[in-house]
Amino acid sequence: MRIPSRDEIMERLTEPGLDRDCRYMPCHEVLETCNLCFCIFYPCGDTGLGKYVITKKGTTVWSCMMCEWIHKRHVVERLVEFLADERNRSLPPRRMYLAFVKHIGPEGGGTGK
Repeated sequence: MRIPSRDEIMERLTEPGLDRDCRYMPCHEVLETCNLCFCIFYPCGDTGLGKYVITKKGTTVWSCMMCEWIHKRHVVERLVEFLADERNRSLPPRRMYLAFVKHIGPEGGGTGK
């Protein structure tokens, strides 16, 4: 499976929903939307949503397998609003994540760690 570009991922945000034909479905227990199958915040570094793990090859990578926050419809809808500002779209992943969490506030569900 090819990892889509950031632009392709942002295009997916136009119609939040589930891709029931995806061969990886279900990738998480609870899904409301899977528009961000490859998260634009990766690696967010938020230890409330993921953690660093050691691979079989001995390298360290960010794992967000337990993160379901980005698959919530209200989060994706707020992300569309946030990304309407070109300045936000140009931020690197971690900075974009922190700015987005600040934008949506505590009710948004991200921990902002």
